[in-house]
Amino acid sequence: MVNGILNLQKKLEQLETLVDTLIEEKKGLLTDLEQIDKESGSESKASGQNDVLVKNLEEARRRLAESEATNQRLLREKNLVRDRLTSVRNRLDQIEGKLLENR
Repeated sequence: MVNGILNLQKKLEQLETLVDTLIEEKKGLLTDLEQIDKESGSESKASGQNDVLVKNLEEARRRLAESEATNQRLLREKNLVRDRLTSVRNRLDQIEGKLLENR
């Protein structure tokens, strides 16, 4: 059972790392999106390359949506692991209490 708890804790740490990474990626994508919006405003007037900018903007939005979906999935999974770990810890506390009573 201790190995199970250690495995759950390790999985929780991995999920937290993944969530942190995705949050940073999301920030980067938002920055890219803002830059594309700025470029779209100035370059489309100057060069007429609006189609390329729109395509880049759509790609950035798609990547951002994928990142947000993955982030939400990982947050749900992290919460499930945390709940399961709490349940296992509570069960261990009950077992420990019964063992102490039997002494």
